[in-house]
Amino acid sequence: MKWLALLVLLGALGTIPLGMFYVGEIREARRLTDANQLPDYYANAIQHSHAAASAYRGLRVLLPPDAAEHAVLTLGLMNEWFERAFRPHDHTLEMMKDFYNNQAGIMVGRALEEQEGADRHAAGELLVRMARDRKLILKPEELAVDNQRALLASADVAGAWQWFRREREHIRHTTAQYLQHQ
Repeated sequence: MKWLALLVLLGALGTIPLGMFYVGEIREARRLTDANQLPDYYANAIQHSHAAASAYRGLRVLLPPDAAEHAVLTLGLMNEWFERAFRPHDHTLEMMKDFYNNQAGIMVGRALEEQEGADRHAAGELLVRMARDRKLILKPEELAVDNQRALLASADVAGAWQWFRREREHIRHTTAQYLQHQ
């Protein structure tokens, strides 16, 4: 019984910082959207990509680049499972959009590592530019997939993750190309 109590306590202690991070990212996405006079629907894309960039940069203190990227993608997957449990209205296409934007955010984090003097606001500024240039997926319907109607009618985290794993290198490549010219 003591072990169970300890596990519950540790889980709660881990949940509090994650919750604070999540709320902070929602607020930052809203601030960036409002400050740059962007339509409201930009906020979710900026939230996912900014959270991924921030988490990646934070994890780089402890982990090598590929391990930090893997950890952030795993956190994004866990987030989608959590959202699926508590927000069952999210559909598969929405999850695919979120995975896409998570990867784009990681690529921003990687690019900022290479820039001398990039401050904590650099990611937000770059992500706003990417959103304006349509380099983030702002609406699920922007994804070029064949079966959009079925994906809008389902809530399949595993299917969205499989799609992401197939498309990941393409997302990495196109985002890296865009970032090289910024």
